[in-house]
Formats: sequence, C-alpha cells, structure tokens
Amino acid sequence: MLQRRVLEIDRGLAERGDVDDSRGGAAGEHASITLVGAVTARAAVPGTAGIGSLNAAIEGLVQPLASELAPIRVNAVSPGYIDTPWWNGFGPEERTAFFKQAADGLPTKRIATAADIAEAIVLLAANPNITGTVIETDGGAGLVA
Repeated sequence: MLQRRVLEIDRGLAERGDVDDSRGGAAGEHASITLVGAVTARAAVPGTAGIGSLNAAIEGLVQPLASELAPIRVNAVSPGYIDTPWWNGFGPEERTAFFKQAADGLPTKRIATAADIAEAIVLLAANPNITGTVIETDGGAGLVA
C-alpha cells in the first residue's frame, strides 16, 4: 500500500514537472533529506538521557542544515511509540499490556505503526514547500505530558 502511494507521488511530481529525470536542473533543486529522531528529544523519561540527547541533536540539525543546504530541503520526523520488532524484548503478553497502557494515555488512543511513520516521511520527501520542519508523529503525547 505504502509503496503504491510513493509511486503515485512520484508520478504526480513528474506530471507537474517537479521532477527533472534528465538531471539537467540545478543541483539539489528537488532533493530532500529526512532525518528521524524520536519523542525522547523532548521527554524527560528516566533512563533515556543518552538516546534523548542524540534525538535532540538530530532535531537540532534540521533548521541550520535546511538553511545551509538550500535548495536541498531538510526535515525530520519525531515518532513516539511505534509497534515494531524493537519491542520484541518484551514477551507477547507484556508487550500487549505495555502498548495498551501507553495507548490509553494518548489522545489518539493508539500506538503508531511503521506505515504511519513512513507516511510522514513520504510527505516530507514529496512536498516541495516543506523545509526546516520537524513533524511530531507521537499520537499527541506532547499534549498530555
């Protein structure tokens, strides 16, 4: 599904004339860099000082790089909880209980999927008018923290 959406976006950009397949346009004219941080950049969670500071550094790069590398666009996605194999250290019942508790505390009442995060990345890569932006895709965690 997501791969089909990426192809639709590519086709749409080509039809609009926003993609120069001959590479004859100016360097970086359609280029985009999308970094991935995490909500730990802004959350004070015990045990996450190291990873939190790394994610804050990633997000801190976005605006200076967007300015320095223009016309190359630079953005980032900052996800919260994502249901991925990263959580496989939990047993199945423990993982289910953890995700339920986390989801119950979020305004969206759900845990993100990898496809949710990929859609945000596709948006940033495809939209030629977005640069210097960090999109938080965390289920609204910042609203209840």
